[in-house]
Amino acid sequence: MKRLAAITAAVLLCCSAWAQKSLDDVIALLQSGDRVSCSYSYTLRGNVPVKGSGTATICGACYHISENGLDTWCDGSTVWTVDSEAREIVVSEGGNSILANPGAYRSIVQDLRFDGRSLSCTIESQGSEMDFRAGGITAAPDTGESFAFDTSGLDKSWIITDLR
Repeated sequence: MKRLAAITAAVLLCCSAWAQKSLDDVIALLQSGDRVSCSYSYTLRGNVPVKGSGTATICGACYHISENGLDTWCDGSTVWTVDSEAREIVVSEGGNSILANPGAYRSIVQDLRFDGRSLSCTIESQGSEMDFRAGGITAAPDTGESFAFDTSGLDKSWIITDLR
């Protein structure tokens, strides 16, 4: 859930980069399919704060996130979480992410601030609070790169857990 909240914030905030004034405009832009990229960091508040940072490229319901040694790819329906160092992949359903229904997450984003190429907000969900910042927000060129992770070229040393 913590990772979903971070992705949620990254998506909403990256899409705000086009100087949209309201969350409604951000949601409309998110659903437009424009490709954006950013770097982000977050701190989940609590007795033991959890911190994370990474980069995200987002296009419609698809994304690629690199965070703390993990890469997560989503083609809109399937999610591949890849730990290259451990040679492990977890495959799961992806249709329930923020990108499938961004309006449903409207109530958890608080104090949204945008100053040109960086954004910040607080996300409150399930009794937890997270401070989120995104920077270096830019339109990302369409390189033809797929948001699906191809496992066909992996050797037998990889462990693939398919939860679909």
